[in-house]
Parts: sequence; structure tokens; C-alpha cells
Amino acid sequence: METIDIINKVFKFKISEHSSIKNDTLEAIDRMGKYSYVNKGQQISNTDWHLPENFRRPYLDITMPILERYYSKLELVPDNIWFQQYYKNDYHDWHRHGICSYSSVYFLELPNQSIKTEFENLEIEVEEGDFIIFPGICLHRSPMNITTDRKTSIVVNLNQPDY
Repeated sequence: METIDIINKVFKFKISEHSSIKNDTLEAIDRMGKYSYVNKGQQISNTDWHLPENFRRPYLDITMPILERYYSKLELVPDNIWFQQYYKNDYHDWHRHGICSYSSVYFLELPNQSIKTEFENLEIEVEEGDFIIFPGICLHRSPMNITTDRKTSIVVNLNQPDY
């Protein structure tokens, strides 16, 4: 048997409007309330991942028109969108988003590099305000937050049209 490595493309963008939308986006998330999610392999203090589709998400009115300008350059469309806020001792263990062509992370708050999203066999330098798009099959995690800083990310699963 022969094993052939496939090179995955990761796209990284700097959101030029980040400083002007950050506080409004965080306030919109705060107005939604707190919804923790604890399951095998993850402990997240606040996320809307598990809330019903029809739940009002005002932060999307602020962020999605901006993020769309970036993922639409790659001819991708959103499939699922949620935010995650990691406080002290929160984490999301190694996982994949295999039900989509690509996944993405917008680093709305990233005050400490020790809590950035990590990838298996791949080092991606990111900072607050970055938006990365990567194949959904890439193994990644949010390591345990051992700081007192909060990390906030907006995640968008993306597909090619007519997927």
C-alpha cells in the first residue's frame, strides 16, 4: 500500500473592520445570555452552537456581512454559524468538521497566544482580528484556557454551492 499526503490549503485574512465591530459584537453576544456546553471532549462557558436555529443571534447582523466578503472570494457559502467563549479551564478537544467542505474561525477576542486554535501537524500564526478558513477534515482543537483571559471566536462551516 502506498500513502499519499494531500496538501490542504488554509486561507488567512485580516478583518480590516475588526476594531470597529469588536465591542458591538461582544455586546450583542452578551445580550443573548449565557449558554454553556459541556460534553465529552469539551467545556465551553458560552456558546450558541446547541441553541435552536430560530434563536435570535444579533451578533450575526454585525459580523456576517463582513465575513461574507472574505469567504465569498473562495466561492463558499455558510452552512452553520456559532460563537464560542472560552473562560478559565474551558477547552474543546481534538475534532474535525467533516460535514462541510471548509470550516473557519474569526478570532474576535484572542488576548493570549496560548489559547489560539491549534492544528495537528500544522502551525498557523494568528492574532485577534484574523479570519482563517481551513478544510473541514483538518484535526484541530482549542486548548484548555489556563489564563484568566476570555477567548471569543465565531465559527462558520462553509460549503461549495450546491454541495
